[in-house]
Amino acid sequence: MADDSFHVSRHFLDRQAQKVSFIPFAEAGPAEDAAPGTMLAHRLFVTGGWRQELKQHIVSIADLELKTVPAQELVLSADKQVLTDFSHQGRVTAIQVKQWGDGNVMVVIGSANGGISRMRFKVPLAPGSALAEIQMVDMDSDTHEGCLTVWQQCHTDNVAAVDINTDKQQVLTAGIDGQLHLLPMQWEQGSETSTSHQTCYSDEGGYVSYYDAQWASIDTFVTASTTGGLQVWDIRKKSCRQSDLKWGMTGVSADIGKGTARQIHSIATHPSQPDKCASGGSNGTVAVWDMRFTSAPVAASTGKQNAGDVWQVQFDADYEQGPAQAPPVMFCTDDGLLCRANWAARAHAPLTYMQLNAQQRLSSTPEVSTLLSEASSINGFDVDGSEIVAVVEQECMCYIKRRSQTF
Repeated sequence: MADDSFHVSRHFLDRQAQKVSFIPFAEAGPAEDAAPGTMLAHRLFVTGGWRQELKQHIVSIADLELKTVPAQELVLSADKQVLTDFSHQGRVTAIQVKQWGDGNVMVVIGSANGGISRMRFKVPLAPGSALAEIQMVDMDSDTHEGCLTVWQQCHTDNVAAVDINTDKQQVLTAGIDGQLHLLPMQWEQGSETSTSHQTCYSDEGGYVSYYDAQWASIDTFVTASTTGGLQVWDIRKKSCRQSDLKWGMTGVSADIGKGTARQIHSIATHPSQPDKCASGGSNGTVAVWDMRFTSAPVAASTGKQNAGDVWQVQFDADYEQGPAQAPPVMFCTDDGLLCRANWAARAHAPLTYMQLNAQQRLSSTPEVSTLLSEASSINGFDVDGSEIVAVVEQECMCYIKRRSQTF
Protein backbone atom coordinates (compact mmCIF):
# COMPACT_ATOMS: atom_id res chain seq x y z
CA MET A 1 0.00 0.00 0.00
CA ALA A 2 1.25 3.44 -0.95
CA ASP A 3 1.97 5.98 1.78
CA ASP A 4 -0.68 8.37 0.49
CA SER A 5 -3.51 6.03 1.57
CA PHE A 6 -4.54 5.81 5.20
CA HIS A 7 -7.64 3.61 5.07
CA VAL A 8 -8.41 0.53 2.99
CA SER A 9 -11.38 -1.76 3.57
CA ARG A 10 -12.60 -4.77 1.61
CA HIS A 11 -16.24 -5.80 1.43
CA PHE A 12 -17.86 -8.98 0.12
CA LEU A 13 -20.30 -8.23 -2.71
CA ASP A 14 -21.85 -11.71 -3.30
CA ARG A 15 -21.61 -10.94 -7.03
CA GLN A 16 -18.95 -10.52 -9.71
CA ALA A 17 -19.06 -6.81 -10.45
CA GLN A 18 -17.78 -5.54 -13.80
CA LYS A 19 -18.45 -1.81 -13.34
CA VAL A 20 -18.76 0.64 -10.45
CA SER A 21 -19.42 4.36 -10.04
CA PHE A 22 -20.00 6.69 -7.11
CA ILE A 23 -23.44 8.32 -6.78
CA PRO A 24 -23.41 11.89 -5.40
CA PHE A 25 -24.94 12.31 -1.94
CA ALA A 26 -25.06 14.79 0.93
CA GLU A 27 -21.95 15.64 2.91
CA ALA A 28 -21.31 14.05 6.30
CA GLY A 29 -23.18 15.16 9.40
CA PRO A 30 -22.59 14.64 13.15
CA ALA A 31 -22.93 11.00 14.21
CA GLU A 32 -25.45 10.28 16.95
CA ASP A 33 -24.35 8.54 20.15
CA ALA A 34 -20.70 9.05 19.28
CA ALA A 35 -17.78 11.05 20.60
CA PRO A 36 -17.62 14.76 19.72
CA GLY A 37 -16.08 15.33 16.32
CA THR A 38 -17.31 12.01 14.93
CA MET A 39 -19.12 12.33 11.60
CA LEU A 40 -21.44 9.99 9.71
CA ALA A 41 -21.38 9.90 5.91
CA HIS A 42 -23.06 7.81 3.24
CA ARG A 43 -21.11 6.98 0.07
CA LEU A 44 -23.54 5.62 -2.48
CA PHE A 45 -22.36 3.64 -5.47
CA VAL A 46 -23.85 1.65 -8.33
CA THR A 47 -22.46 -1.64 -9.60
CA GLY A 48 -23.25 -3.95 -12.48
CA GLY A 49 -22.43 -7.62 -12.18
CA TRP A 50 -23.44 -11.28 -12.13
CA ARG A 51 -25.04 -13.16 -9.22
CA GLN A 52 -24.25 -16.82 -9.61
CA GLU A 53 -26.85 -18.12 -7.13
CA LEU A 54 -29.61 -16.28 -9.02
CA LYS A 55 -27.98 -16.79 -12.42
CA GLN A 56 -28.86 -13.18 -13.25
CA HIS A 57 -27.11 -10.03 -14.34
CA ILE A 58 -27.70 -7.44 -11.61
CA VAL A 59 -27.55 -3.66 -11.27
CA SER A 60 -27.26 -2.67 -7.60
CA ILE A 61 -27.45 0.54 -5.61
CA ALA A 62 -25.37 0.19 -2.44
CA ASP A 63 -24.26 2.35 0.46
CA LEU A 64 -21.04 2.50 2.41
CA GLU A 65 -21.79 4.02 5.82
CA LEU A 66 -18.68 5.73 7.15
CA LYS A 67 -17.96 6.92 10.67
CA THR A 68 -15.00 9.26 10.61
CA VAL A 69 -13.08 11.77 12.68
CA PRO A 70 -12.14 14.36 10.03
CA ALA A 71 -9.85 16.36 12.33
CA GLN A 72 -7.63 13.30 12.71
CA GLU A 73 -8.24 11.91 9.20
CA LEU A 74 -9.45 8.75 10.87
CA VAL A 75 -12.02 6.24 9.55
CA LEU A 76 -13.60 4.42 12.48
CA SER A 77 -15.83 2.08 10.49
CA ALA A 78 -17.03 1.36 6.96
CA ASP A 79 -20.18 -0.76 6.65
CA LYS A 80 -21.65 -1.81 3.30
CA GLN A 81 -25.27 -2.51 2.59
CA VAL A 82 -27.07 -3.15 -0.70
CA LEU A 83 -30.09 -0.86 -0.92
CA THR A 84 -31.74 -2.35 -3.98
CA ASP A 85 -31.11 -4.86 -6.77
CA PHE A 86 -32.49 -4.89 -10.31
CA SER A 87 -32.09 -7.75 -12.73
CA HIS A 88 -30.63 -6.61 -16.03
CA GLN A 89 -30.96 -7.87 -19.58
CA GLY A 90 -27.43 -8.87 -20.48
CA ARG A 91 -24.01 -8.30 -18.95
CA VAL A 92 -23.39 -4.73 -17.76
CA THR A 93 -20.63 -3.29 -19.96
CA ALA A 94 -20.80 0.44 -19.12
CA ILE A 95 -22.13 2.70 -16.35
CA GLN A 96 -22.17 6.49 -16.22
CA VAL A 97 -23.47 8.68 -13.38
CA LYS A 98 -23.96 12.45 -13.68
CA GLN A 99 -25.41 15.08 -11.37
CA TRP A 100 -26.81 18.40 -12.50
CA GLY A 101 -29.07 21.07 -11.10
CA ASP A 102 -30.33 20.74 -7.54
CA GLY A 103 -29.48 17.14 -6.66
CA ASN A 104 -30.71 15.58 -9.92
CA VAL A 105 -28.83 12.38 -10.75
CA MET A 106 -28.99 10.24 -13.87
CA VAL A 107 -27.52 6.75 -14.20
CA VAL A 108 -27.13 5.29 -17.71
CA ILE A 109 -26.24 1.63 -18.17
CA GLY A 110 -24.96 -0.14 -21.28
CA SER A 111 -25.48 -3.84 -21.95
CA ALA A 112 -23.72 -6.62 -23.82
CA ASN A 113 -26.89 -7.10 -25.87
CA GLY A 114 -26.72 -3.53 -27.21
CA GLY A 115 -29.43 -1.99 -25.03
CA ILE A 116 -29.34 1.18 -22.92
CA SER A 117 -31.18 1.52 -19.58
CA ARG A 118 -31.45 4.46 -17.20
CA MET A 119 -32.41 5.61 -13.73
CA ARG A 120 -33.20 9.14 -12.62
CA PHE A 121 -33.53 10.22 -9.02
CA LYS A 122 -33.03 13.15 -6.69
CA VAL A 123 -30.55 13.05 -3.82
CA PRO A 124 -30.53 15.32 -0.74
CA LEU A 125 -27.72 17.84 -0.47
CA ALA A 126 -28.06 19.00 3.15
CA PRO A 127 -25.21 17.66 5.31
CA GLY A 128 -26.23 14.68 7.41
CA SER A 129 -29.22 13.74 5.24
CA ALA A 130 -30.66 10.22 5.57
CA LEU A 131 -30.90 7.58 2.85
CA ALA A 132 -34.70 7.71 3.16
CA GLU A 133 -34.63 11.18 1.57
CA ILE A 134 -33.59 9.79 -1.84
CA GLN A 135 -36.45 10.22 -4.32
CA MET A 136 -36.74 7.96 -7.37
CA VAL A 137 -37.93 10.17 -10.24
CA ASP A 138 -38.00 7.80 -13.18
CA MET A 139 -36.50 4.54 -14.36
CA ASP A 140 -36.92 2.00 -17.12
CA SER A 141 -38.15 -1.01 -15.21
CA ASP A 142 -40.78 -3.63 -14.79
CA THR A 143 -41.84 -2.82 -11.25
CA HIS A 144 -43.55 -6.18 -10.81
CA GLU A 145 -40.48 -8.19 -11.83
CA GLY A 146 -37.82 -5.82 -10.42
CA CYS A 147 -36.09 -5.78 -13.79
CA LEU A 148 -34.45 -2.90 -15.64
CA THR A 149 -35.93 -2.71 -19.12
CA VAL A 150 -34.31 -1.33 -22.26
CA TRP A 151 -34.68 2.40 -22.81
CA GLN A 152 -33.16 2.33 -26.30
CA GLN A 153 -31.83 -0.59 -28.38
CA CYS A 154 -29.08 1.35 -30.18
CA HIS A 155 -26.47 -1.30 -30.86
CA THR A 156 -26.34 -4.85 -32.14
CA ASP A 157 -23.45 -5.89 -29.88
CA ASN A 158 -21.66 -4.79 -26.69
CA VAL A 159 -22.16 -1.19 -25.63
CA ALA A 160 -18.55 -0.21 -24.97
CA ALA A 161 -19.23 3.20 -23.42
CA VAL A 162 -21.93 5.63 -22.34
CA ASP A 163 -21.30 9.27 -21.37
CA ILE A 164 -23.76 12.01 -20.39
CA ASN A 165 -23.51 15.59 -21.63
CA THR A 166 -25.62 17.58 -19.17
CA ASP A 167 -25.17 20.83 -21.14
CA LYS A 168 -26.51 19.33 -24.36
CA GLN A 169 -28.87 16.95 -22.54
CA GLN A 170 -27.50 14.11 -24.65
CA VAL A 171 -26.14 10.62 -24.00
CA LEU A 172 -23.20 9.46 -26.10
CA THR A 173 -22.97 5.72 -26.73
CA ALA A 174 -20.26 3.72 -28.49
CA GLY A 175 -20.47 0.10 -29.54
CA ILE A 176 -18.42 -2.85 -30.66
CA ASP A 177 -20.67 -2.78 -33.74
CA GLY A 178 -18.89 0.39 -34.96
CA GLN A 179 -21.80 2.71 -34.18
CA LEU A 180 -21.78 5.99 -32.24
CA HIS A 181 -25.10 7.44 -31.10
CA LEU A 182 -26.25 10.69 -29.51
CA LEU A 183 -29.49 10.13 -27.58
CA PRO A 184 -31.64 12.96 -26.17
CA MET A 185 -32.03 12.44 -22.43
CA GLN A 186 -35.72 13.43 -22.58
CA TRP A 187 -36.83 10.47 -24.69
CA GLU A 188 -39.92 8.65 -23.53
CA GLN A 189 -39.58 4.90 -23.12
CA GLY A 190 -40.93 3.02 -26.11
CA SER A 191 -41.60 6.16 -28.13
CA GLU A 192 -42.17 5.34 -31.80
CA THR A 193 -40.54 8.61 -32.85
CA SER A 194 -37.37 8.06 -30.81
CA THR A 195 -35.21 7.17 -33.80
CA SER A 196 -36.09 10.46 -35.51
CA HIS A 197 -34.28 12.31 -32.71
CA GLN A 198 -31.26 10.03 -32.77
CA THR A 199 -27.91 11.08 -34.24
CA CYS A 200 -25.72 8.24 -35.47
CA TYR A 201 -22.10 8.45 -36.63
CA SER A 202 -20.64 5.52 -38.51
CA ASP A 203 -18.68 5.71 -41.74
CA GLU A 204 -16.54 2.65 -41.19
CA GLY A 205 -18.63 0.14 -43.12
CA GLY A 206 -18.69 -2.26 -40.18
CA TYR A 207 -14.92 -2.79 -40.14
CA VAL A 208 -14.21 -0.83 -36.94
CA SER A 209 -15.23 -1.46 -33.33
CA TYR A 210 -15.22 1.21 -30.63
CA TYR A 211 -13.73 0.44 -27.22
CA ASP A 212 -14.51 3.69 -25.41
CA ALA A 213 -15.91 7.21 -25.89
CA GLN A 214 -16.12 10.32 -23.70
CA TRP A 215 -17.20 13.91 -24.04
CA ALA A 216 -14.26 16.32 -23.97
CA SER A 217 -16.31 19.55 -24.09
CA ILE A 218 -19.85 20.66 -24.86
CA ASP A 219 -19.43 19.96 -28.58
CA THR A 220 -16.51 17.52 -28.89
CA PHE A 221 -15.94 13.93 -27.86
CA VAL A 222 -13.11 11.41 -28.12
CA THR A 223 -13.17 7.75 -29.12
CA ALA A 224 -10.79 4.79 -29.06
CA SER A 225 -11.25 2.08 -31.65
CA THR A 226 -9.60 -0.86 -33.38
CA THR A 227 -7.90 1.57 -35.77
CA GLY A 228 -5.54 2.53 -32.92
CA GLY A 229 -4.83 5.86 -31.26
CA LEU A 230 -7.65 8.29 -30.55
CA GLN A 231 -10.25 10.00 -32.73
CA VAL A 232 -11.60 13.50 -31.98
CA TRP A 233 -15.14 14.40 -33.09
CA ASP A 234 -16.87 17.79 -33.30
CA ILE A 235 -20.66 17.63 -33.61
CA ARG A 236 -20.77 21.19 -34.99
CA LYS A 237 -19.03 20.06 -38.17
CA LYS A 238 -20.78 18.31 -40.99
CA SER A 239 -18.28 15.44 -41.12
CA CYS A 240 -18.07 15.47 -37.29
CA ARG A 241 -14.80 13.51 -37.22
CA GLN A 242 -12.16 16.15 -36.66
CA SER A 243 -8.80 14.41 -36.35
CA ASP A 244 -6.92 11.24 -35.47
CA LEU A 245 -4.25 11.05 -32.77
CA LYS A 246 -1.95 8.19 -33.66
CA TRP A 247 1.53 7.28 -32.49
CA GLY A 248 1.74 3.55 -32.26
CA MET A 249 -1.49 1.78 -31.42
CA THR A 250 -1.46 2.76 -27.74
CA GLY A 251 0.62 5.94 -27.72
CA VAL A 252 4.08 4.46 -27.18
CA SER A 253 6.77 3.95 -29.78
CA ALA A 254 7.25 0.30 -28.84
CA ASP A 255 3.82 -0.46 -30.30
CA ILE A 256 4.52 0.98 -33.73
CA GLY A 257 4.19 -1.71 -36.35
CA LYS A 258 2.54 -4.26 -34.06
CA GLY A 259 -0.92 -3.76 -35.55
CA THR A 260 -4.00 -4.78 -33.63
CA ALA A 261 -1.99 -6.87 -31.15
CA ARG A 262 -1.82 -3.68 -29.05
CA GLN A 263 -4.97 -1.65 -28.38
CA ILE A 264 -6.33 1.20 -26.28
CA HIS A 265 -9.05 -0.22 -23.99
CA SER A 266 -10.05 2.86 -21.98
CA ILE A 267 -9.92 6.65 -22.21
CA ALA A 268 -10.73 9.52 -19.85
CA THR A 269 -11.02 13.22 -20.63
CA HIS A 270 -9.85 15.74 -18.05
CA PRO A 271 -12.73 17.38 -16.10
CA SER A 272 -11.28 20.92 -16.36
CA GLN A 273 -8.75 20.71 -19.24
CA PRO A 274 -10.74 19.78 -22.37
CA ASP A 275 -7.55 19.43 -24.43
CA LYS A 276 -6.24 16.56 -22.26
CA CYS A 277 -7.17 12.88 -22.62
CA ALA A 278 -5.70 9.83 -20.87
CA SER A 279 -5.63 6.35 -22.36
CA GLY A 280 -4.90 2.88 -21.06
CA GLY A 281 -4.20 -0.17 -23.16
CA SER A 282 -2.33 -3.39 -23.76
CA ASN A 283 0.59 -4.45 -21.58
CA GLY A 284 0.02 -1.81 -18.91
CA THR A 285 0.41 1.13 -21.29
CA VAL A 286 -0.84 4.53 -20.06
CA ALA A 287 -0.59 7.79 -22.03
CA VAL A 288 -1.72 11.41 -21.77
CA TRP A 289 -2.63 13.15 -25.03
CA ASP A 290 -2.93 16.83 -25.90
CA MET A 291 -5.73 16.86 -28.46
CA ARG A 292 -4.46 20.07 -30.01
CA PHE A 293 -1.58 18.06 -31.47
CA THR A 294 -1.56 14.85 -33.51
CA SER A 295 2.06 13.68 -33.66
CA ALA A 296 2.40 12.03 -30.24
CA PRO A 297 1.07 11.97 -26.67
CA VAL A 298 2.64 14.47 -24.29
CA ALA A 299 3.58 11.65 -21.92
CA ALA A 300 3.40 7.88 -21.94
CA SER A 301 4.44 4.91 -19.85
CA THR A 302 4.86 1.28 -20.77
CA GLY A 303 4.21 -1.48 -18.28
CA LYS A 304 6.73 -4.08 -17.23
CA GLN A 305 7.24 -7.14 -19.37
CA ASN A 306 4.11 -9.31 -19.37
CA ALA A 307 2.19 -6.61 -17.48
CA GLY A 308 -1.59 -6.87 -17.46
CA ASP A 309 -3.83 -4.85 -19.77
CA VAL A 310 -5.27 -1.59 -18.46
CA TRP A 311 -9.06 -1.88 -18.12
CA GLN A 312 -9.84 1.68 -16.98
CA VAL A 313 -8.14 5.07 -16.57
CA GLN A 314 -9.16 8.27 -14.80
CA PHE A 315 -7.41 11.57 -14.16
CA ASP A 316 -6.64 12.17 -10.49
CA ALA A 317 -7.73 15.77 -10.90
CA ASP A 318 -8.17 16.65 -7.22
CA TYR A 319 -4.61 15.58 -6.40
CA GLU A 320 -2.70 17.50 -9.06
CA GLN A 321 0.37 19.53 -8.18
CA GLY A 322 -0.72 22.66 -10.03
CA PRO A 323 -0.88 23.00 -13.83
CA ALA A 324 0.91 20.11 -15.50
CA GLN A 325 1.51 19.11 -19.07
CA ALA A 326 0.70 15.54 -18.05
CA PRO A 327 -1.69 15.43 -15.06
CA PRO A 328 -1.60 12.33 -12.81
CA VAL A 329 -3.59 9.32 -13.99
CA MET A 330 -5.06 6.41 -12.06
CA PHE A 331 -5.54 3.03 -13.75
CA CYS A 332 -6.50 -0.56 -13.00
CA THR A 333 -5.29 -3.74 -14.68
CA ASP A 334 -6.45 -7.27 -15.34
CA ASP A 335 -3.64 -8.66 -13.17
CA GLY A 336 -5.06 -7.01 -10.05
CA LEU A 337 -3.32 -3.65 -9.73
CA LEU A 338 -4.75 -0.21 -9.02
CA CYS A 339 -2.01 2.35 -9.65
CA ARG A 340 -1.31 6.05 -9.98
CA ALA A 341 1.08 7.43 -12.61
CA ASN A 342 2.52 10.85 -11.78
CA TRP A 343 4.73 12.46 -14.41
CA ALA A 344 5.05 15.70 -12.41
CA ALA A 345 7.08 13.82 -9.81
CA ARG A 346 9.90 13.44 -12.32
CA ALA A 347 11.20 15.89 -14.89
CA HIS A 348 10.39 14.84 -18.42
CA ALA A 349 10.64 16.18 -21.93
CA PRO A 350 7.53 16.73 -24.04
CA LEU A 351 6.98 13.96 -26.55
CA THR A 352 5.14 16.12 -29.06
CA TYR A 353 8.18 16.54 -31.30
CA MET A 354 9.71 13.12 -30.89
CA GLN A 355 10.23 11.30 -34.15
CA LEU A 356 8.28 8.17 -34.92
CA ASN A 357 11.08 5.71 -34.35
CA ALA A 358 10.11 2.18 -33.41
CA GLN A 359 13.40 1.69 -31.54
CA GLN A 360 13.29 4.96 -29.59
CA ARG A 361 12.73 4.62 -25.86
CA LEU A 362 10.46 7.07 -24.06
CA SER A 363 12.22 9.71 -22.03
CA SER A 364 9.08 10.24 -19.97
CA THR A 365 8.95 7.77 -17.06
CA PRO A 366 6.33 8.52 -14.43
CA GLU A 367 6.47 7.73 -10.76
CA VAL A 368 4.02 4.83 -10.43
CA SER A 369 2.56 4.07 -7.00
CA THR A 370 0.43 1.01 -6.26
CA LEU A 371 -2.72 1.60 -4.22
CA LEU A 372 -4.14 -1.93 -4.46
CA SER A 373 -2.65 -5.29 -5.36
CA GLU A 374 -5.27 -8.04 -5.62
CA ALA A 375 -5.15 -11.73 -6.53
CA SER A 376 -7.55 -11.28 -9.47
CA SER A 377 -8.54 -8.64 -11.98
CA ILE A 378 -9.66 -5.20 -10.83
CA ASN A 379 -12.57 -4.75 -13.22
CA GLY A 380 -13.31 -1.08 -12.57
CA PHE A 381 -12.98 1.82 -10.16
CA ASP A 382 -14.14 5.35 -9.52
CA VAL A 383 -12.45 8.36 -7.89
CA ASP A 384 -14.15 11.19 -6.02
CA GLY A 385 -11.61 13.51 -4.43
CA SER A 386 -9.79 11.59 -1.72
CA GLU A 387 -12.06 8.54 -1.99
CA ILE A 388 -11.75 5.57 -4.32
CA VAL A 389 -14.01 2.58 -4.85
CA ALA A 390 -12.92 -0.47 -6.89
CA VAL A 391 -14.50 -3.81 -7.77
CA VAL A 392 -12.49 -7.03 -7.98
CA GLU A 393 -13.30 -10.18 -9.94
CA GLN A 394 -13.47 -12.29 -6.77
CA GLU A 395 -16.77 -10.72 -5.62
CA CYS A 396 -15.04 -7.99 -3.64
CA MET A 397 -15.38 -4.21 -3.36
CA CYS A 398 -12.47 -2.13 -2.04
CA TYR A 399 -12.79 1.32 -0.49
CA ILE A 400 -9.80 3.64 -0.13
CA LYS A 401 -9.68 6.94 1.75
CA ARG A 402 -6.55 8.96 1.05
CA ARG A 403 -5.01 11.75 3.05
CA SER A 404 -6.34 15.17 2.22
CA GLN A 405 -3.04 16.92 1.49
CA THR A 406 -1.81 17.07 -2.08
CA PHE A 407 1.09 14.96 -3.26
